[in-house]
Amino acid sequence: MATKAGSVRSPSKPSPGLDIFKTPENARFYSANMYKSLDTSKREIRLIELSTQTGGGILECKLLPATLLTNARKQYLALSYCAGEPIDTKDILVNGQDLKERSHQVDFMRDIYQDAERTLACLSTSKTSGRGMKWLIDLCDTVPSPEDDGPFQYDREDEIVYRQQWFRISDYLWDNMHIEKFVNGWIAFYDVLTSPWWSRAWICQEFLISSQVTFMFGNHFVSWEQCWRTMQGFCGIHRYDLMNRNILLMFQNLSTGCPRDRHRCRILDTVRERDLIRQVNHVGMALKMKIRWTGSMDIKDLLSHSRFCKSSDDRDRVYAILGLASPGYQILPDYSHDMTAAQVMIMTTKAIIEKEDSLGILVQAATLVRSRNLDVPSWVVDWSSTEASDIRNNHFGNRHFHRISCIPHEPPEPTFQIVRNMTDETQAHILKVYGTFVTKVRLDWREWPFAGFYGAQGWKGGALISITDGDEVWILYGLQVPTVLRPYRDGYKVVSSAFLRGLNGEGFRTPLISLEVGRANRTRIILY
Repeated sequence: MATKAGSVRSPSKPSPGLDIFKTPENARFYSANMYKSLDTSKREIRLIELSTQTGGGILECKLLPATLLTNARKQYLALSYCAGEPIDTKDILVNGQDLKERSHQVDFMRDIYQDAERTLACLSTSKTSGRGMKWLIDLCDTVPSPEDDGPFQYDREDEIVYRQQWFRISDYLWDNMHIEKFVNGWIAFYDVLTSPWWSRAWICQEFLISSQVTFMFGNHFVSWEQCWRTMQGFCGIHRYDLMNRNILLMFQNLSTGCPRDRHRCRILDTVRERDLIRQVNHVGMALKMKIRWTGSMDIKDLLSHSRFCKSSDDRDRVYAILGLASPGYQILPDYSHDMTAAQVMIMTTKAIIEKEDSLGILVQAATLVRSRNLDVPSWVVDWSSTEASDIRNNHFGNRHFHRISCIPHEPPEPTFQIVRNMTDETQAHILKVYGTFVTKVRLDWREWPFAGFYGAQGWKGGALISITDGDEVWILYGLQVPTVLRPYRDGYKVVSSAFLRGLNGEGFRTPLISLEVGRANRTRIILY
């Protein structure tokens, strides 16, 4: 069985780099289990053999000699679990004291899970009966879909079939909401959806690339093939249908306070008290990514999902998704002491700009976050900071606004520099780009998470609530939506993507500024 490092943790804070996967700092363990270095050129891995032959319910684990991944293909089970709290397992498969080995193993973790016969996903982190998982299994059995027992595949043209399945699930939930036992199971199912497993950064890769997955929770288990349609349907209708009390009362012609309404209120109270909307949406997004997985994904979408995950090492926000991204970005895992999380964010943002010849990533850099985590330039995305909004991509930088603004893509011609201040011995990573100034910002209104503004010559627009009077609206080469910048030193800081409309309708399906005017007035500016 292949798995990541175990998670027995020293009471003291681990040394930098040793907290990845919560690797044990256990001198006695390492002295008794001397590792033989893996041959990276041969793509070796370690396996453990599990046995219950000793009796008494004791699980015996044996660390096997290193083996070639090619020789073990489809002959082992991979374990996917939430590493983060101390557990009793002391057998680990990645040498926690060897940062070079860890960097290498992380680099081909995708192949390890992809070549497994099946991945066992352990969702429960404490002793539990698994009542919520039993409720899901019963729901899958009771509300079968037309494709049950067929091979798993996704076709975008068949989405109407999936939505029909959503309606079947919704009807079944309404019809049984008056049964207390059923509602108790429903509420217990939230324990499955709130398992820390869904929110760990590395789980995304392990889940997506595994060809066969079995979910385990308490005393129950279910295969991905059996449950994916039901789980997708539940998460898909949860926010707008299951959480809307008025829909139930109106369409079911029910009176306030009837048994179904009372049980519905129990569910609503549970969701509110435990703040479950964001988590159910997060699980729904993970399911959607798995369903649509074709071998690789846009790195920006993966990193955006990573912001909603958790990691013991902020560098893993990036490293955990590299195996899923389209190739060509030349970002390699580096767990050395000199490679800080802030440097990883700078390196990754720079790589995306250079590879895609676009400044589109600046939209994510300006997204509202709950709190700033790392000290990075304004043009760099801090993927370790969680977005403030429950709605993903809740900004003016999506493709819809690209089409409306009618800003043609032109090469950004970026220049990256490190500017050092000899006085206070600090340094700043700056980005030089071309842009055209449009207008200064004058605030009109604010309503979370947006703000309205106006400018000279009849310009009106909207941006995130982070803007303020005196900010400036620019059109940057390589970015197809207007951008709000804030004057800083001899340059600017990125504040928000924006929507802008002129007095004569410019910017609403017509160009904001003609190509000729834009080029005539373009300026080389510095982004800090």
